[in-house]
Amino acid sequence: MTPRPIPLRPDENVVNQRAVASLVRAAIATGISAIDKQTHPQEYAKRVWDDHSVDMVLRAAVTPASLAGNAALARVSAAFLKTLVPVSAGADLLDRGVQLNFAGAAQINVPAIAVPTATFIAEGAPIPVQRNRPLRRRR
Repeated sequence: MTPRPIPLRPDENVVNQRAVASLVRAAIATGISAIDKQTHPQEYAKRVWDDHSVDMVLRAAVTPASLAGNAALARVSAAFLKTLVPVSAGADLLDRGVQLNFAGAAQINVPAIAVPTATFIAEGAPIPVQRNRPLRRRR
């Protein structure tokens, strides 16, 4: 019998089985907490199973943070960009560019800059798809 090598990555079936098991455990913990109002699903899952993935599944979904809706995040991102300047040419280029502070203004006029031809797309919004020319049918 020839020895089999140790695989470098886990078998996909094993990974899928673990993911399904975590999802089922999360559903069970949520059901138990619905029956017993004193029990929190994450505490129950931690007490019964040693599975970190269950905690990840049980976390509540939240809307993603955006720079437009979070002033503190905007300041942190600007400060972070400045710390990247010594190691990033892109960060240095952005730091040298025109920097405008709208400071909560609804509209700002900058007469020296031409009106852009592109439309504005809000952060986190889907980019509209446009078709330039009609598609030809293949024969």
